[in-house]
Amino acid sequence: MVNAYVGQNAQQKEQYDVAIPAYEKVLEVKPDFLAVRYNLATCYLNRGRANNAKADIVKAQEQLQKVSEADPNEEQLKWKYLLNTSIPATLDAMK
Repeated sequence: MVNAYVGQNAQQKEQYDVAIPAYEKVLEVKPDFLAVRYNLATCYLNRGRANNAKADIVKAQEQLQKVSEADPNEEQLKWKYLLNTSIPATLDAMK
């Protein structure tokens, strides 16, 4: 998952045009990687691509529901708060 680290490093430097394709490559291999999907949505928002961000948040919320039903103790559930509050609130503010 080298691309996850590439994306994270680029995102921290606000190099969203580098982070976005790195995160997209990760999701091609592991589409249920919620942290990467959240980070990708954040990058999309920072590039003014609200529709892309919204689509990824919807996918992440669907995946989160599946994970929650399968294993309520799953590590990825820590993303639930962020996926259900911060980005949706930002998207609402952009309307």
